[in-house]
Amino acid sequence: MEYFENCRRNNTLAHAYSLIGTATSGREKLLEVFLGSLLGAKTLDHPDIRIVSPEKGNISIEQIRDLKQWLSLSPLAGKQKAAIIASAESMNEASQNAFLKVLEEPVPNTYLFLLVGHKHLLLPTIFSRTAPLYFANPSPGAGEIALLQPYLASADASERLRLWLQNPVEKEEIKNWLVKIIPELRALLLQKPSLKLAKSIRALLEALSGPSGQNWNLIAENMIISL
Repeated sequence: MEYFENCRRNNTLAHAYSLIGTATSGREKLLEVFLGSLLGAKTLDHPDIRIVSPEKGNISIEQIRDLKQWLSLSPLAGKQKAAIIASAESMNEASQNAFLKVLEEPVPNTYLFLLVGHKHLLLPTIFSRTAPLYFANPSPGAGEIALLQPYLASADASERLRLWLQNPVEKEEIKNWLVKIIPELRALLLQKPSLKLAKSIRALLEALSGPSGQNWNLIAENMIISL
């Protein structure tokens, strides 16, 4: 908050920010307080604040186009506007490319805030055009677990596999990532019993207890398909 207020006083607010952390890290609360100060809004439910959230697990290109149109309109209650992209990792490649145009053609006195679990879930061309703010995770490994969320949001196995092929996990880090998401997978199994997922978790545990020189990418693919 102090950082934002200093930028505001010095007239150095960036056009777009990436707020990187988990859903429980306080990102939304910070925006509520700051935008309340900036726009005179008591809550985020304000005519000059637009929140774009996933619909059916994804943020569509149509939503981004609607946002671009909204940003081009004059503010209703003041002189500035703000847009929040909730779960920005839910933008598919087409949506992110459309959003890139929004970043490349900034509208004066408008501010964009992308809420994302991990910076690698955004295209590098988008992330490089935002000012990053990192939020402390409430528990070890929460940043890695956030990388699992896009797969959980899709009910289609082929879509999950497509997402994995664009995956942000470095090849040499896949094994460590699999270790860190085991608690999340077990919790998912308790919430949604699935023989396929149970077998996948068992296979994952067996692989982790076996030789180190295994094809961890293939093991991860099989696990993601089973979600």
